[in-house]
Amino acid sequence: MRTVHCVTVTHGPSTTVAAMLESLSRTTRGLGREVSVTVVVQPDASGATASSELAPFAEWVDVVEPGANLGFGPANNLGASRSDSDAIAFLNPDLELVEGWLEPLVSALAENDRVAIAAPPLLTSEGHLEEAGASVDSDGLTIGIGGGRSDVSYADAMRDRDVTYASAACWLVRRSAFEAVDGFDPAFVPAYYEDVDLALRLADAGQRCRLVTDRPVVHHHLGPDAGRAEIAERSRRLFIDRWGSRLSQV
Repeated sequence: MRTVHCVTVTHGPSTTVAAMLESLSRTTRGLGREVSVTVVVQPDASGATASSELAPFAEWVDVVEPGANLGFGPANNLGASRSDSDAIAFLNPDLELVEGWLEPLVSALAENDRVAIAAPPLLTSEGHLEEAGASVDSDGLTIGIGGGRSDVSYADAMRDRDVTYASAACWLVRRSAFEAVDGFDPAFVPAYYEDVDLALRLADAGQRCRLVTDRPVVHHHLGPDAGRAEIAERSRRLFIDRWGSRLSQV
C-alpha cells in the first residue's frame, strides 16, 4: 500500500484548516510513500469560503471548489475521486496530526485485507480522550468510547481492537472497499451519521473497522449549536429508519 490520498472538506471560512495542513505536511514528509492532498472548499450560507486560508498551500494541495455546499458525504466522495490511490485518508479540517500518525493505520490495512477502515483515538484540545472508537445505541445515539459520556475506562478503551465504527474525523480507508459500497451515502446530506452508516454497510460486506491506538490525534472539535443539532436529529431519524432493527445487535 504505497499511495495515500488525503481528503479534507471545508464549509465556509476556516480558522483551523491551515494548521491542519501544516501538521499534515510535517508528519508525512519523508515517509517514502506517495501522499497527495485534495481540499474540497464549500461556501457557507453567505457564499464565503476558506480559499484565502489555502493560498500558502497552492503548490502541493489540489483545491476543488464545487461552488455549492454538497454536504459532508458527497464532498468527501468528490475529493476521493481525485486520485486512484490505494488508500484514502479522510481528515477533518479541525485535526492536529502528530508525528507517526499515518504509518500504524497503513499497517492495519496492509496486514489484514478484511480491515477496510483504520482509525486512531481522538483527543480533545485539552488532551483528554474524546473517543477510542465509538458505539451506537438502540436509539441511534453515538457515544465515543472512553470519552466523557462513556463508562469505559481509559485502559480498556486504549487497546487495538475492532469497533462498530469510529468518527470519520480521521479515517484511513481501503479504496477498493470504499468504492465497492459507493462511498458515503448522499441521503445524509448535509451531515452526520454518514460515517456510521458507511461502517455498517462495510460490515455487511464482511469488512471491519479497526481502532489503532499507537498515535492518537488531536480533534479541535467545536461543540454543537442549535442548527447543527437540528441537522443531526434529522440524520439520526434517517439512520434509525435504515438500521433500527439491527441496532440492538451492534
